Amino acid sequence: MTTHELTQIIDLYFTAWNELNLERRAVLIAQVWDKEGRLIDPPLASSGHIGISEHISALHSKFPGHTFRRSSGIDSHNGQIRFAWELMTPQGTAMLTGMDVGELTSEGKLRRVAGFFGPLPELTQA
Repeated sequence: MTTHELTQIIDLYFTAWNELNLERRAVLIAQVWDKEGRLIDPPLASSGHIGISEHISALHSKFPGHTFRRSSGIDSHNGQIRFAWELMTPQGTAMLTGMDVGELTSEGKLRRVAGFFGPLPELTQA
Protein backbone atom coordinates (compact mmCIF):
# COMPACT_ATOMS: atom_id res chain seq x y z
CA MET A 1 0.00 0.00 0.00
CA THR A 2 1.34 3.42 -0.92
CA THR A 3 1.65 6.31 1.50
CA HIS A 4 -1.01 8.13 -0.51
CA GLU A 5 -3.46 5.21 -0.22
CA LEU A 6 -2.84 4.87 3.51
CA THR A 7 -3.36 8.60 4.01
CA GLN A 8 -6.68 8.38 2.13
CA ILE A 9 -7.85 5.51 4.37
CA ILE A 10 -6.94 7.29 7.60
CA ASP A 11 -8.43 10.59 6.44
CA LEU A 12 -11.67 8.76 5.55
CA TYR A 13 -11.54 7.17 9.01
CA PHE A 14 -11.65 10.69 10.47
CA THR A 15 -14.35 11.75 8.03
CA ALA A 16 -16.45 8.85 9.36
CA TRP A 17 -15.81 9.95 12.94
CA ASN A 18 -17.05 13.45 12.07
CA GLU A 19 -20.09 12.38 10.01
CA LEU A 20 -23.43 12.90 11.76
CA ASN A 21 -25.62 11.45 9.01
CA LEU A 22 -25.91 7.72 9.72
CA GLU A 23 -26.30 6.68 6.08
CA ARG A 24 -23.27 8.65 4.92
CA ARG A 25 -21.30 7.38 7.92
CA ALA A 26 -22.22 3.77 7.06
CA VAL A 27 -20.81 4.24 3.55
CA LEU A 28 -17.56 5.69 4.94
CA ILE A 29 -17.19 2.92 7.51
CA ALA A 30 -17.69 0.28 4.81
CA GLN A 31 -14.96 1.94 2.73
CA VAL A 32 -12.30 1.82 5.44
CA TRP A 33 -13.25 -0.92 7.92
CA ASP A 34 -13.20 -4.70 7.59
CA LYS A 35 -16.67 -6.20 8.24
CA GLU A 36 -15.42 -7.59 11.54
CA GLY A 37 -13.28 -4.57 12.44
CA ARG A 38 -12.78 -3.77 16.10
CA LEU A 39 -12.57 -0.24 17.59
CA ILE A 40 -11.21 -0.04 21.14
CA ASP A 41 -11.15 3.14 23.21
CA PRO A 42 -10.76 3.54 26.99
CA PRO A 43 -14.51 4.02 27.60
CA LEU A 44 -15.80 1.25 25.28
CA ALA A 45 -15.04 -1.25 22.54
CA SER A 46 -17.11 -2.13 19.49
CA SER A 47 -17.06 -4.58 16.61
CA GLY A 48 -18.44 -4.62 13.09
CA HIS A 49 -19.72 -1.76 10.99
CA ILE A 50 -22.89 -1.18 13.03
CA GLY A 51 -21.02 -1.35 16.34
CA ILE A 52 -18.41 1.12 15.13
CA SER A 53 -21.11 3.53 13.97
CA GLU A 54 -22.84 3.25 17.37
CA HIS A 55 -19.48 3.89 19.05
CA ILE A 56 -19.12 7.10 17.02
CA SER A 57 -22.73 8.11 17.82
CA ALA A 58 -21.99 7.69 21.54
CA LEU A 59 -19.12 10.14 21.24
CA HIS A 60 -21.28 12.66 19.37
CA SER A 61 -23.98 12.45 22.04
CA LYS A 62 -21.41 13.06 24.78
CA PHE A 63 -19.55 15.84 22.91
CA PRO A 64 -22.00 17.54 20.52
CA GLY A 65 -20.38 19.71 17.88
CA HIS A 66 -16.89 18.30 18.49
CA THR A 67 -14.78 16.94 15.63
CA PHE A 68 -11.64 14.87 15.24
CA ARG A 69 -8.64 15.77 13.15
CA ARG A 70 -5.39 14.01 12.45
CA SER A 71 -2.48 15.86 14.04
CA SER A 72 0.49 13.85 12.77
CA GLY A 73 1.73 11.92 9.83
CA ILE A 74 0.96 8.21 9.62
CA ASP A 75 3.61 5.74 10.71
CA SER A 76 3.27 2.24 9.27
CA HIS A 77 5.07 -1.04 8.84
CA ASN A 78 4.01 -4.64 8.22
CA GLY A 79 0.30 -3.79 8.27
CA GLN A 80 0.56 -1.86 11.55
CA ILE A 81 -0.27 1.86 11.78
CA ARG A 82 -0.16 4.70 14.27
CA PHE A 83 -1.08 8.37 14.13
CA ALA A 84 -1.98 11.20 16.48
CA TRP A 85 -5.28 13.05 16.65
CA GLU A 86 -7.07 15.88 18.41
CA LEU A 87 -10.69 16.20 19.49
CA MET A 88 -11.69 19.78 18.69
CA THR A 89 -14.37 21.83 20.43
CA PRO A 90 -16.92 23.68 18.30
CA GLN A 91 -14.77 26.79 18.92
CA GLY A 92 -11.72 25.09 17.34
CA THR A 93 -9.73 24.33 20.49
CA ALA A 94 -8.18 20.91 21.09
CA MET A 95 -9.82 19.50 24.21
CA LEU A 96 -8.26 16.06 24.03
CA THR A 97 -5.28 14.61 22.21
CA GLY A 98 -4.30 11.05 21.65
CA MET A 99 -2.89 8.39 19.42
CA ASP A 100 -4.47 5.49 17.56
CA VAL A 101 -2.63 2.27 16.88
CA GLY A 102 -4.10 -0.18 14.42
CA GLU A 103 -3.80 -3.08 12.07
CA LEU A 104 -4.74 -3.32 8.41
CA THR A 105 -6.07 -6.32 6.51
CA SER A 106 -4.19 -7.53 3.43
CA GLU A 107 -6.83 -5.61 1.41
CA GLY A 108 -5.91 -2.37 3.19
CA LYS A 109 -8.97 -2.05 5.42
CA LEU A 110 -8.86 -1.38 9.14
CA ARG A 111 -9.00 -4.62 11.14
CA ARG A 112 -8.40 -3.13 14.58
CA VAL A 113 -7.82 0.35 15.99
CA ALA A 114 -7.01 1.04 19.64
CA GLY A 115 -7.20 4.62 20.83
CA PHE A 116 -5.04 6.06 23.59
CA PHE A 117 -5.99 9.37 25.23
CA GLY A 118 -3.51 12.04 26.25
CA PRO A 119 0.28 11.95 26.29
CA LEU A 120 2.27 8.88 27.21
CA PRO A 121 2.84 8.49 30.97
CA GLU A 122 6.08 9.82 32.32
CA LEU A 123 8.84 7.35 33.00
CA THR A 124 9.14 6.52 36.67
CA GLN A 125 11.94 4.63 38.35
CA ALA A 126 10.91 1.42 40.08
